[in-house]
Amino acid sequence: MNTIANRLCAIIFIITLAMGGVFFALVANSAKYQKASFAPQTRDGWLNGSFGAKFDRFYKDEFPLKEFSVTAMNALSYQIFGEARKGAVIGKDGWIFSDEEFTWPSDVERNIQDHLAFITQTQTTLSAKGTRLIIALIPQKASIYPEHVGRVRLPSGQDQLYNRLFTELSKTKTLELADVKTALLAAKPKQEVFLKLDTHWTVAGATVVASAIAKLFPDVPPAEDSVFLKTEQPKLDHAGDLLKFVNLGRWEFLLPVKSEVIVPIKATPTNTNVDDFLVDTAAAPEAPAIVLVGTSYSANAQWSFESELKLFLQQDVLNKAEEGMGFVKPMENFLIDFSQTNLPPKTVIWEIPVRYFVTAIHL
Repeated sequence: MNTIANRLCAIIFIITLAMGGVFFALVANSAKYQKASFAPQTRDGWLNGSFGAKFDRFYKDEFPLKEFSVTAMNALSYQIFGEARKGAVIGKDGWIFSDEEFTWPSDVERNIQDHLAFITQTQTTLSAKGTRLIIALIPQKASIYPEHVGRVRLPSGQDQLYNRLFTELSKTKTLELADVKTALLAAKPKQEVFLKLDTHWTVAGATVVASAIAKLFPDVPPAEDSVFLKTEQPKLDHAGDLLKFVNLGRWEFLLPVKSEVIVPIKATPTNTNVDDFLVDTAAAPEAPAIVLVGTSYSANAQWSFESELKLFLQQDVLNKAEEGMGFVKPMENFLIDFSQTNLPPKTVIWEIPVRYFVTAIHL
């Protein structure tokens, strides 16, 4: 199959080169090209770069072969060299990884220390009001599935980063850590805990992590006193976020895995009835027992992490996680509200992907 696909890609590439002149002639005579009328009328138009800039805009906005040529070159790079565009690393067996997991910049030690200092400062701020902090470090996907990485390997610093951070943070006596990596590795033989085409965990992975966190709560109610029940949501055919860095277009058939099925779950209260909608305005407000802060691992309902925490802890969880902000900014935003409240939460669960530690902190 690979030999046939390689030959097909080579033929496509040769045909594209051979027909390039013909297509350029067609474009030059097209109505859109004529209407654009960006050919320079004077020598200065050639010398000052205005022609090049206009042609570049025309290519990006109007060129009919842009998508074809880009995706064809992506397909060649993927099939022949096993490479994606910047942002992803192609693994084996249909697995794709974020290239963030494979970076180790020159200023990495300073970045790690800055992040650790922010965590320590946050712990001090929360402890001052009697709030407990639990941290869930999310290991790199490549460290859980190294057998699917292929010829690229994690830098030694990245490979040891989870263990290093776990050991360093464990020195803070008032801070609690769930051993997420151990739990994920133990569950891995039974079910996939990360998505092949996405940076995020599966619903099963979120379940494993929620279970590991629940072990730090000794007073979870027994099953017969459940406050939340598990409800499966409709299946989703999910195209992973890493596919945008592959972008094969019509050559998508080259991918061994094109999408993955997700079955989100929802934690449904057991006592839902008409009384739940009657609000006693005279009742005194109560502090939330548990607040969840973190990244898209926690914020996106598809992964069901919030619901899994509710099910394992049998308590409500106030979700303050944010997508696309890293792990520092959501906590910084939470601390603004925290500093002004007289009703601090009993516990804060902070979900932190370790891959963010290697880049500069942004406050």
